[in-house]
Amino acid sequence: MLNPNRLKNIFEVARTLGAKSCELYGDTRFQTEITFEMKKSRARSFQTGGVQLVLETEQGPKTFVSSIIDPDYLIRMLTGEPQLVAPQRDSLFKPTEPPSFETHRLLETAYRKTLLEHQDIQKFHACYHEETQQFLFANDQGVEKTGTSTFAWLQSQFSFSHGNTQKQFKVFKGRTDVPSLLSELREPWLSRHRVTKALQKPWPAPRGELPVLWSSSVVAKLTLCLMQYLDFHIQTPQRYQTLLQTLPPFAFQLIDNWKQAQSFDVAGTPRIPRVILEREKLCMEFDQIQLGNFRRQSHRDFPITAPWEPALFGIERLDKPISRLEKGLRVYEAEVVDFHPSSPHITLQIQEASLVHQGQEGDWIEPLLWSTSLTDLFRSFKIFSEDSQPHPLQLHKAGQSLFVEVTAPSALSAELHVPGSVPQNNYW
Repeated sequence: MLNPNRLKNIFEVARTLGAKSCELYGDTRFQTEITFEMKKSRARSFQTGGVQLVLETEQGPKTFVSSIIDPDYLIRMLTGEPQLVAPQRDSLFKPTEPPSFETHRLLETAYRKTLLEHQDIQKFHACYHEETQQFLFANDQGVEKTGTSTFAWLQSQFSFSHGNTQKQFKVFKGRTDVPSLLSELREPWLSRHRVTKALQKPWPAPRGELPVLWSSSVVAKLTLCLMQYLDFHIQTPQRYQTLLQTLPPFAFQLIDNWKQAQSFDVAGTPRIPRVILEREKLCMEFDQIQLGNFRRQSHRDFPITAPWEPALFGIERLDKPISRLEKGLRVYEAEVVDFHPSSPHITLQIQEASLVHQGQEGDWIEPLLWSTSLTDLFRSFKIFSEDSQPHPLQLHKAGQSLFVEVTAPSALSAELHVPGSVPQNNYW
């Protein structure tokens, strides 16, 4: 993949220029996008990448950035020599194979199956994105680490109308395991049951103390918020002590990098499974480990710590947690509309939820705005589903946007105060 002597030449030139130390990071990304409309689809592929060199000098750090990945070009850039010869692009990396035609054909078939399943669709749009990244970290101390990361996602939007009722659905599926995602996408991308329920006239949301069953999708979104909250509070000794004093006991285990055992991050450090929470125990000591691994959106960005593939596993599990509900709510979809890692306060927009009677799903309720404490919400999770599902999420931190795959089960809360509009005895 790379010639060590050519990297050595870069570091030798850096030292002759007065650098005390030198680090190099390079990456190349091959991306494929396939978009689908009601009557057409189109595909495109493109490649991006570049190199960042950081020289530590007596005057401070100096950073050089180039979109051309060629050692000879980088040396001339450092020395200020004119670029007289066309550079050899991407000479640090192996060529990346684009997705096969079979991928396009599989998605095309599934897209048509989805439209046949929902012949009353008014509008439809979907985009499939697949990305393979190769990266290299090296320094003048002889460290050379390479890595590859791959992920793919499908984002689709559906619009339906029934009488005076109009409804839009957003479906977002994605994984770091691309073959598993493609296998999942063979089936229709939106269930007919969900559409039928949502097009019915919703009932007012109940008010009062009620148990709530949260879907794995919502638990995954809350899990990413929890990791951001923990990350913020381990940055200083004062915050860390406050966290230890205020964090309640939980009934689950939280692990980061749970699928990665033999790979490296963008700073050359090993990616290993790391337990973050174990029931009531916070498995992080201040100044000893960091939450997540080093990641960066592109070669133009500096590395930041961020989760990659976190997973939450419940201690007490059931095949069908809904069977424990004599009455309550089942929340399918919710969006986080207000949250900052400095505070446990969080506001959710409950978009799709149903009443539950004797362990059976009932009618859907109107959308609900719900403000609560994130840590109290996780403390209320007592029973979890046996199966866990991966969910694609975007983490925004330090001006960078990173793909995070969060694996989570559905979770059953003990009684929570539901801020609905009608008394719960209207239904039970």
